Amino acid sequence: MSTIINTDPKDLEEFANLVVGFGETVTEQLRGLQTRFDQLHWQDIQKEKFRDLVTEHAQHLHSLLEAVVQVAPELRGKSAKLHEYLDGGPGL
Repeated sequence: MSTIINTDPKDLEEFANLVVGFGETVTEQLRGLQTRFDQLHWQDIQKEKFRDLVTEHAQHLHSLLEAVVQVAPELRGKSAKLHEYLDGGPGL
């Protein structure tokens, strides 16, 4: 069975880099938000509601970031195999 290659390995590599950068940026921004929030002198029910909301959504983002950590190396691996294939690598 023949497989159709329908992407450019450079595009995959660039996307993998974008995914990694996204993960790093989101992680950094979440830390900054949490640090700044913890420094606020704000004591009322709205602060607690906001804290709960941020905590809930941060958990979803952490799940996404875990996926990002797994996806980027997979994309790079696919890109490398595709480069090898297109360059007539070993075994071809």
